[in-house]
Amino acid sequence: MCEQTEAVLRAYLHRTLGVQEDGWGIRPSGVSGRGVFATRSLAPGDLIFHDRPVVWGPRAKSDKPMCAACHRLGRVSQCDAGCYLPICSPECAASSLHAQECRMVRESMSLPDGGWRLDLLGTVTPLRCLFLNPGDREVVQCLQGNQGKIHGIEVDLLKQHMKENLSKEDEDWMRLCCLVMDTNAFEFLKVFSDGGQTSLRGLYPLAAVMNHECSPNSCHVYNADGVMKVFASRPIAAGEEVTTSYSSLLWSTPIRRLNLARTKHFLCRCIRCSDPTEFGSMLSCLPCTDPSCRGLLLPYHPLTAQSTWYCDCCQAEVSPKQAAQLQATQGMVLQTLSVAQPPAVAQWLAGQHMPAQGQVVVQLKTRLVWQLGHDAGFTWQELSQEMLDLKETCCRDVLLVLDTLRFGHCRMKGLILLELHGSLCEKQKRKHLGGVSDQIIMEEARAILATARVILQDDAAAQTELNLQTEEHHRIEALST
Repeated sequence: MCEQTEAVLRAYLHRTLGVQEDGWGIRPSGVSGRGVFATRSLAPGDLIFHDRPVVWGPRAKSDKPMCAACHRLGRVSQCDAGCYLPICSPECAASSLHAQECRMVRESMSLPDGGWRLDLLGTVTPLRCLFLNPGDREVVQCLQGNQGKIHGIEVDLLKQHMKENLSKEDEDWMRLCCLVMDTNAFEFLKVFSDGGQTSLRGLYPLAAVMNHECSPNSCHVYNADGVMKVFASRPIAAGEEVTTSYSSLLWSTPIRRLNLARTKHFLCRCIRCSDPTEFGSMLSCLPCTDPSCRGLLLPYHPLTAQSTWYCDCCQAEVSPKQAAQLQATQGMVLQTLSVAQPPAVAQWLAGQHMPAQGQVVVQLKTRLVWQLGHDAGFTWQELSQEMLDLKETCCRDVLLVLDTLRFGHCRMKGLILLELHGSLCEKQKRKHLGGVSDQIIMEEARAILATARVILQDDAAAQTELNLQTEEHHRIEALST
């Protein structure tokens, strides 16, 4: 089975990308069934493989107007041919990508005349599966698909509108494709020449074979053509399995495991999930229920929701029910503060009584990293010195968490390094305006930018910010000389 899958995927990648890469192979996996394994030793930053989506398009629950052909967000209108799908231009209406789905929707559906339909956008991707050639269909059939009631809602909608015009053969094929996509598809950003971006889903077949680990040893980026490149994020030995993450890197163990159970139908038992301290990061910790104690609650047995929790300071114990209540309280705090303005979040962080290492605090610091310097009213020039210092602190704190969790040169690290670089450049600019120049700041900024560039050099979605930061760095260095 592994040899056959590897042969099919190698043929597909050679046919579509012209690549023949020898750094990977498909082998039986102790994690789950089969997996991708390194066939030679890999250093951080080494390219492992390229991958191209066998099918791609709008996500199942697209909620924003988007051209069904080029996928650009914004102003759209009904296709001139009358297929009920939103299109942004005559050129897109006539494009080869849109032609087949346009004809099928036109000929198979009879809907009230009311212009384009937003709900039909989510059906575009499974519709495109009907037009795959035999070689691409063989690729899809190599991949696993999980059964579940949440899968195939797009086909239910198509069936409702197409009625007898949807054959049993086509329905069964699209349902299989939906199962495979819901199990394996990746979200990626399509980047346009003007800097615009659209979130899409793509079925990357080789990447789909990679198994999950909550502390993965690889990271991936997408170029401007939507081609995925998978790199080693930390050293990988020959014969070691190459892993990726199916969940958010900075979620706590209980949240990750619950999400994976709901969406991927398995309970993770990886080394990170098995460690109550999450490699010493304490990301899953809860505050001790004794107000006079500053200790942290951790589970005795993190792989079960029925575990008793204990305080690492006073040794007090809390029941699984009490721990769940504390987690729910944290969730409500995070939900409330997720829509708050940065000053309110900063004030809460300064006076909060939740563990500084816990998920709530780390998530809020990460949010401030993305907001400060960019959001209206909080651009670099508008930041107070206090807020600029907070931005720098949040960057450093989150980077420390990423390193503690053993993510190596992951994409998130590259993006946060860019934000830290921006903070240091702004600090140096303000020092220069005050008649002071600090070469130590610029030396650190130079090293940070170099590392970020190594991590993000092939990432189309990060190029605009990377170029802006590089230009700003050169301007400030010129001021300092």
